[in-house]
Amino acid sequence: PTRVDCPVLPQCSDNQDNDNDGLIDFPNDPGCVSPSDNDEFNQVQAVDLSIQKFGPASIVRGQTIFYQVQFGNSGTAQATNVVITDPIPAGLFYNDGQSYSQCSQVGNNIVCTIPTVNSQSFSSITIAFDTQAQQNCQVTSVVNTATISSAQQDSNQNNNQATTQLNPTRVDCPVQPQCSDGRDNDNDGLIDFPNDPGCVS
Repeated sequence: PTRVDCPVLPQCSDNQDNDNDGLIDFPNDPGCVSPSDNDEFNQVQAVDLSIQKFGPASIVRGQTIFYQVQFGNSGTAQATNVVITDPIPAGLFYNDGQSYSQCSQVGNNIVCTIPTVNSQSFSSITIAFDTQAQQNCQVTSVVNTATISSAQQDSNQNNNQATTQLNPTRVDCPVQPQCSDGRDNDNDGLIDFPNDPGCVS
């Protein structure tokens, strides 16, 4: 036989469905950037959000504590309508004025919105909480868990939640005199000056 030599056409102009996606050649197949593109396969676009949280080592009653929430997108696609949800820890009160401006309290949660997080982009926000001025002086555990999500399906949901557990967390309180500590130290049913006659000041 006589060989008929034919030029080898690029995949994006060879009239074949090389990647079996039902689309053929440029511009019909989004995997083709031009007729001379020799790779008809579509690049997988995916979102991979992640989140981490960092909190204080102890709590001083009557003061404000700050949580740093670090988040990012390791995927190849942009994430849109990103939402960070952070339940309010027991005994703490949301401080809106010292938190990220796009955070707000919704029921028992803090909800923070970020319009977009680009591919390979990383950032952080601050969420602040107040402690009660009369919070009990005790060793306690404060657990705080934040979750991140977006309008897109996340390719890896194993890193979409971060928990900060301070166990134990010390609630530092000043040592007050028995006659002003809010306790019935002598078990006579009377508390503090001037109600308890055992107190002179």
